[in-house]
Amino acid sequence: MIFRVIKRKILRPKSIKDLLLKNVFTAILSSYSTLEKENGHISNRPRMLKEQAVATRNRYKAY
Repeated sequence: MIFRVIKRKILRPKSIKDLLLKNVFTAILSSYSTLEKENGHISNRPRMLKEQAVATRNRYKAY
């Protein structure tokens, strides 16, 4: 019930207080999505380590 009211206030802000609530909510969401993006870079780590290992192996093959 209370979530429905908050959702309505965020989607269709009527007063200044509702607009502030919407701004706070979007700020939280955008900061969360930037965190998700940073975590996405961390998930690339195994591939980077594998590429490093392949590069090292190729370097030793050259000798």
